Amino acid sequence: MKFPTASTPLRMARRLAYRNFAIGSRLRYLAYSRSRDRTKQPLLVYQMGKVGSSTVVNSLSRYPLDYEVFQVHFLGRDWIRKVQKQFREASRVHGRFIADEHLFASEYLRNQMDRGSRDGRWKIITLIRDPIARNISGFFQAFPIYFAAEAAELEKEEAPMEEQMPRLVDLFVNKFQRHEVPLEWFDVHLEPQFGIDVYSRPFPTGDGYQRFENDNAELLLLRLEDLDRCGPRAIGEFLGIPDFQLLNANVGDEKEYSSAYSRFRKEIRLTADYVDRMHDSKFMKHFYSGEERRALRDKWLRADPVGAGDAS
Repeated sequence: MKFPTASTPLRMARRLAYRNFAIGSRLRYLAYSRSRDRTKQPLLVYQMGKVGSSTVVNSLSRYPLDYEVFQVHFLGRDWIRKVQKQFREASRVHGRFIADEHLFASEYLRNQMDRGSRDGRWKIITLIRDPIARNISGFFQAFPIYFAAEAAELEKEEAPMEEQMPRLVDLFVNKFQRHEVPLEWFDVHLEPQFGIDVYSRPFPTGDGYQRFENDNAELLLLRLEDLDRCGPRAIGEFLGIPDFQLLNANVGDEKEYSSAYSRFRKEIRLTADYVDRMHDSKFMKHFYSGEERRALRDKWLRADPVGAGDAS
């Protein structure tokens, strides 16, 4: 379906986008579902987002696998409905259909799980990252979705980036409601779906990765900060791929928003309360040593916290 041209009043376009989101979403899901290779075992790159998953997925695409790779962030039916609602509202505000293939992948896999239509254990790769760096990257990339009205207003104003930056910083610090996502993701999204508790035994910070398994799933957990060092060997052993190599992907400097993102990182000022809330969490204490947490705290509280990095 084609949306109205630019000459059509924006209000009408927004109504049509909102009204027809369900139709467009259903058609795209059906196309996605029909294109899946059901002869292959699913390999889930299942993670919280902005933790290096695109690097893993793009690297895997270079190898002939007996798996079909799915990159997803949530599998619970309630979360699928929640994200559908967010995309529907963003479509209404921006006056065009907005959705993400991750959403269709989640729905497809959820349907497979509900039907019990596959045999064997699930094969899963997940990743973790310093939650503050992850939150900044996630906020900036998903800004048009989480802050659809503000994004549309900023786009309409066409103000120089230096004038927009204070408002973006304020939105992140005071109105972004997803700061707790990395701290809670494993309890909310992994254990309920696959019965694996990643906190059940100490994480080997020196190795940078860890494996888990039960009757339902096999899981490889990788720490982004160690991905270049340990990722090739850990993933190669997990999937039986000799001499596996990582191909960097989704680097911030290659993205459309890289200039604005770099400026945002330079201008963001975080309070000690916020940094301590993130770094004193169960998540950080489990996956990062005391020395690592102190170094990260010093980085985020210094005058110019450049180097937050970017990953997907």
